Amino acid sequence: IATDLIRAAALLVIPWAALHGALTLSILYAVAAVTGICTVLFELADHVFITGLVTQKRLLDANGKRESVDAMAEITGPALGGVLVAWLTAPLAIAVDAASFVASALLIGGIRKREAIQARTAATDSVIDDAKTGIRVVWRAPAVRALFLAMIAFTLCGSFMAALYTLFALRDLNL
Repeated sequence: IATDLIRAAALLVIPWAALHGALTLSILYAVAAVTGICTVLFELADHVFITGLVTQKRLLDANGKRESVDAMAEITGPALGGVLVAWLTAPLAIAVDAASFVASALLIGGIRKREAIQARTAATDSVIDDAKTGIRVVWRAPAVRALFLAMIAFTLCGSFMAALYTLFALRDLNL
């Protein structure tokens, strides 16, 4: 939920900066970095969270359905984005994308089944301590580490591909 809300807030910087004539490449890089990091964290949590929502017997089916939805979004997303850019302009299309992250956060927040959260053991625990613990856990588990590194590579390469694909479609294909 937090990653969705952070991505929404980061994306809203773009239309705000465009409206005030302050949009720069540095802002776009910063937004891309923040949204990329949050996407990696969201994807990791998404894969884990689903295991707590369904029984082991239904896990394969649930993962298949989730992957089907992801594939449909990957196929239809760029086309829908192009339509929104043509209809609303790029900054407003990005605002719509930000709204989709808010909708996602609300939908996920509406899930009734809650995770069991372990009570803090010491008053010195902090977000930094939690992050260090998370990094240690991810790095020590070979399967989770591989998934984490794959998600980083996929997000980085996918972001470059999406940007270049858009330029190719606009400049070379005249779409």
